[in-house]
Amino acid sequence: MRDTEERINAVKREMDRLEADRRRRDKRIAYVLAAACLVLVIGVAAAMPGWIGQVPDISQGGNGVSASVFAGSPVLDYLVVGIFAFFLGATATIFCFRLAKRSEDEDRVS
Repeated sequence: MRDTEERINAVKREMDRLEADRRRRDKRIAYVLAAACLVLVIGVAAAMPGWIGQVPDISQGGNGVSASVFAGSPVLDYLVVGIFAFFLGATATIFCFRLAKRSEDEDRVS
């Protein structure tokens, strides 16, 4: 039969094991999300030249894009991909900082 100290140590070991499992799962999720973001940015960058070819040129009198500053410009694809990559990177950075802060807070509690 176990005494109280052995039970407490067994519970602490189990808590440590569960915490390590949760940290591994969180890291795995972060890596998968980062890979998905990278694939998404590369996919959009690869698809932009095809999309830009479908935009009618202003000089030909295309209706619907006459107010667009970038219509018919090769800069549009780089601009859109750059803005998209910036927001995606900012979101990933905020996610990583929150994940790190959460693990630091939990380390202080332990």
